[in-house]
Amino acid sequence: MISRAIIGSCSVLLALAVSIQASMAGGDPGATSAAAAFDARRASLEGQLKSGNKEQIDQAFAAYKAWYSEDPLHAENAVWWARPLIMPMADHANDTLELIELSKQWKFANDPQRYGYLFALQAEALMNLGKPKEAIAALQEGLDRDPYSAGDELMQTLVPALSPQKKQKEIADLFGMAIAYCPDEPIIVESCLKQRIATLNAVKQYDAALADARSLFNVATMAHTADAITILDRQFLLPNMDDRSKVDQFRAEQTAGAAPAPSGTVPRTSPLLLGIKIDESVYTDSLKKMPDDSLKALNRHATLLLIAGKTDEALDIAKQALAQSTDAKEIAAANELIARCYKAQDGTIGRANAWIASNPQAQ
Repeated sequence: MISRAIIGSCSVLLALAVSIQASMAGGDPGATSAAAAFDARRASLEGQLKSGNKEQIDQAFAAYKAWYSEDPLHAENAVWWARPLIMPMADHANDTLELIELSKQWKFANDPQRYGYLFALQAEALMNLGKPKEAIAALQEGLDRDPYSAGDELMQTLVPALSPQKKQKEIADLFGMAIAYCPDEPIIVESCLKQRIATLNAVKQYDAALADARSLFNVATMAHTADAITILDRQFLLPNMDDRSKVDQFRAEQTAGAAPAPSGTVPRTSPLLLGIKIDESVYTDSLKKMPDDSLKALNRHATLLLIAGKTDEALDIAKQALAQSTDAKEIAAANELIARCYKAQDGTIGRANAWIASNPQAQ
């Protein structure tokens, strides 16, 4: 599942909640008492939310709002803990939006870090109100402000909430947005592409899913490329389970292309894979926003170009990233990126493997 894949990279939010309790309880009897009071108050409100009784649920929402006026730090923390209970309550979506707005106001004023998750929660509440356009706008703002936190919440809460409603198009669009905003996070990008492929397959949009499968092959780390090849293999078969011609062609091209071409000869390519057209329009706006030529920006730019299928441009920028790299970690990452560019250019792994082999610092 996606949440398992990226929770490690974006667990700061939960850690923050735990650290608040720890700081309250750090050996001081008064702090311990305050932590116990917080836990008791939180548990009481969550009990009301679980009761199934409308009057108690209404009282709980009113109490959360009142808590913000008394102690917004711990109110925001309590709402964070209660979000699995609050968010599915579609008939209280307006109340939920009020709580999110109160959290945003406090976060912006006092702790303006890692708050993109609030926009993803806002998007879910708006979806529950039947306002998909407003929901998309909210998530986009969150991705603009804090892409990794918003992207994490997208995976952990928003997509699971939409899945039972069979909102495949909306989910696919949300994944595309997250990919465009977090291109240099392989765990997020690879997970998003896989889930986008599955979502498109669910509504039989096999051509679009195949294009995403090529994007996945292009951008996947060398360690994860075998998984991307397996997905492509299956994707070629899905439109017609009785026709194995493309699968057989793909496998033959991959087998031939796995070995580096002799020196001085052209790389062995996969014409079938290279013939898949990627819809680059999904990523156009993000490509226009690449801000500067810092090493981080170059890496983001090159990987997004790989996802969009612009492999020649990606290689040029990856080489710039290598030229700017100084320490061993940066050099290894740049060489890995160049190898991925060769893989994407050829549709096979031979030249990429040869590059890695000739640059031991990339391993």
